[in-house]
Amino acid sequence: MAPKIALQLYTLRDLTKKDYEGVVRKVAAMGYEGVETGGFDGTSVPAAVKLFKELGLTVAGAHSPFPIGDKKNEILDVSSAFGCKSVVVSQIGPKDTQDMDALKALCARINEAAANARERGMTLAIHNHWWEYHPLDGKLAADWMVEMIDPSVNFELDTYWIKVGGVDPAARVQQIGK
Repeated sequence: MAPKIALQLYTLRDLTKKDYEGVVRKVAAMGYEGVETGGFDGTSVPAAVKLFKELGLTVAGAHSPFPIGDKKNEILDVSSAFGCKSVVVSQIGPKDTQDMDALKALCARINEAAANARERGMTLAIHNHWWEYHPLDGKLAADWMVEMIDPSVNFELDTYWIKVGGVDPAARVQQIGK
C-alpha cells in the first residue's frame, strides 16, 4: 500500500487566515489524503474536526505547544479530537540550543511531554528549525538531542530548515537511516 500524503497546513497559513474552510477544501480537492494542523485561524476545533471528516482527510499530526504543565490535558484533547496519534511540537527556539545547559533543559521538557503524550496513547514528534543544526560541544545540537531524548520521540525533519542550518538534508536523512 502506498503511503498517504499529508500537507502541513502551516504552509498555507496566510491563506487559511482569510478562508480556512475554503483552503482546506482546495487541499482535499487537490488529492491530499491528510493534513497536519498548524493552528485554526478563527475556526474552532470542533468545526475543523467536522470539516476534515466530511472531506475524508486524516490528521497526520497536530502542531501544538508542549503538552506539559497546567495545559497538558487541553493540548492533548485537541489531538484526541482529531483522532490524531502524533503531537508535533515546533516551539523550540534558538535559546533552547544555545549551550548544553539550555539543551539539557529542553530535552527534559521534551521527555516530560513525550511521557504525557504516551499516557494518552500518542507519540510526540518535534519539528526542527535551523538552530538544532548548529555545532555544540563537538556535535550538532540535533545529535545531542537524539542521545538525550526518549527514543519514542519522532523527529519531523524540515528539510528547508536543515539546509538553512548548513547541513545537507539528503545526507542527514541517510546518516539517520543508518
